[in-house]
Amino acid sequence: MWVYDGQLQRWATETLTETQRREVDRLTGQAKELRKTSTAAVALARELKAVTIESLLRMGDAERRLFDLRRGAVGPFGPVTTEQEKLAGEIDAWVQGLEARGGSDHAPAAPGLSAIEQ
Repeated sequence: MWVYDGQLQRWATETLTETQRREVDRLTGQAKELRKTSTAAVALARELKAVTIESLLRMGDAERRLFDLRRGAVGPFGPVTTEQEKLAGEIDAWVQGLEARGGSDHAPAAPGLSAIEQ
């Protein structure tokens, strides 16, 4: 952008025909609009960074649901109740516990026996 701004400023100081002056004025206006649009696009990109697929996948279910609630999203069957939100948190904690234990809610099998045989 600064390259365009510099060139437009140099042209504006020169002796121009009326047609050239109108074109420089038009391009100056376009450059201002481009600057506003670029600034808005960067701001939006920063805002959306929090909701990239990667960041959403790193969230647990309860955390993602809480994120959705904070931004005003509702579930497929209407708004989520406090009771449902509490249950989601409990389920998420249970799943995290399973993951911490290697994916099972049972104690490890005794040597030589499968978990089913115990």
